[in-house]
Amino acid sequence: MSRLQWYKRRKRHKRLVLLTIFLSLVIVTVGLLTVNSAVNTMLGAEDELKLVSLIQKADSIYRLSIMNYTSEINLSYIKEDLNNAVAKGKAVGREIEEYLYEFSDYAKAVMSRLE
Repeated sequence: MSRLQWYKRRKRHKRLVLLTIFLSLVIVTVGLLTVNSAVNTMLGAEDELKLVSLIQKADSIYRLSIMNYTSEINLSYIKEDLNNAVAKGKAVGREIEEYLYEFSDYAKAVMSRLE
């Protein structure tokens, strides 16, 4: 088998694998939508497809529903943690800046002694 034939066969195989993955994802998605529609019809719910829904319940509390399994997410804790991380990052940045200024002053002092 020549090198050209080997690369053509490899390219064709890669295309077939990608097509198989794509078709599998399409089949799974269509199946999930069908099951969701059937369950909503049996339960007498609205005709909307709700595989995933996010509803704001309060100021920082959201209700996440994935295939009729609901959970509540409180974002206030996440916001607080993010603000703390940003504050610590700024403090570390200030310390590094001070260190660099001290190093710069030290380098200037050494250079002035060499002159």
